[in-house]
Amino acid sequence: MSLSIRVILLVATTVYQTLSVWLEEQKAPPGNLINLGKYRLHFCLAGSASPTIIIDHSLGGIEGYFLIEELSQLARVCIYDRAGYGWSDPSPYPRTSYQIVQELD
Repeated sequence: MSLSIRVILLVATTVYQTLSVWLEEQKAPPGNLINLGKYRLHFCLAGSASPTIIIDHSLGGIEGYFLIEELSQLARVCIYDRAGYGWSDPSPYPRTSYQIVQELD
């Protein structure tokens, strides 16, 4: 792949991600914010069947929320934004694997 095509792809994906994040910030969260004391985490629940599908939706954008209605017909679905992503507040704690698991729990 030539350098100019790589640059175009890099610019296009950067613009797409920037627009997705900007659009996300313009809307109210589709789910709930749970207060963990010093910060809040966002999650959205749908469906009631077993098992529960957990989607770690930490890359920004709203694409994951388009799936929730379809998946909720099969199982209970929880979409969760890690601290500092999506509608969740940044965490005051170090981003260790242990901390991320504690937040999800």
